[in-house]
Amino acid sequence: MIKIMRKLTCLLPVLMISAMAFAQNNLQSRAVVNSPGINQDKAVTFRFVTPKAIRVQAVGDFLAPHRPVDMQEGENGIWEYTTKILTIA
Repeated sequence: MIKIMRKLTCLLPVLMISAMAFAQNNLQSRAVVNSPGINQDKAVTFRFVTPKAIRVQAVGDFLAPHRPVDMQEGENGIWEYTTKILTIA
């Protein structure tokens, strides 16, 4: 039983480091986006990177009817949605 525990104790850090290295490779292949971006007119632009998507929607309490809105596909698989001018109530 002690031998098994020692093996698991040695194996666990190796598995964790492998998982972190694998996750880092995936992050480097994606485009870097500024999201959310606050525009000069106080509207907010949300961006999301998903090159293989067919449709992307945004939802949040910042939308008047509280229903999902379609984001528009831009270059390099970056999808965008810009809100109306937001004010503090």
